Amino acid sequence: MYKRQLKGVTAKQITLRINSEGGSVFQGHAIYNTLRDHPADINVKIDGLAASIASIIAMAGDTIEMAENAFMMIHDPWTLAAGTADELRTQADMMDKVREKLLNTYVKRTGGDEEKISNMMSEETWMDAEEALQHGFIDSINEENRMAACVRHPESFKCVPDTLIAKRTPRKDRVKRDINSYITGSLKSYKL
Repeated sequence: MYKRQLKGVTAKQITLRINSEGGSVFQGHAIYNTLRDHPADINVKIDGLAASIASIIAMAGDTIEMAENAFMMIHDPWTLAAGTADELRTQADMMDKVREKLLNTYVKRTGGDEEKISNMMSEETWMDAEEALQHGFIDSINEENRMAACVRHPESFKCVPDTLIAKRTPRKDRVKRDINSYITGSLKSYKL
């Protein structure tokens, strides 16, 4: 679907804004490849967060800009698996192949040292704009955005900086708030 939609875009320049914790490696690679194949100049702007596969999608940019207060994160791919020992070994081999493709994409775009970037992936590296620029992951830094980068599911990663962990309202307080909103909304709709 994404490929069909992008194929219909005839503009000479496309601006892709990213604020994402990531997602499926294979869907991300499809988006990356579709962007790379498009004849337009792709200008990527990282507004808040380009984490995990979203950082690979960012690498599709002919130019990559990052807000001063944004973050980028790269890491080794991970998966959930079940099965026999042989099936798990097959899955591990597949993960190694996926990792190699991710690493190649970063090295190709940044011109960086393969071993250094490989270590950054293994360590789950969170980069602010200055660090991303220093390592060649972006081309320039823009003024900071009013939006704040945050990670809603920090349990998905190994070392999320404390400043990025979304402040969540405890469930009991959310339920209480939702019930109060519903009651207040209902009273307004009945004009009591």
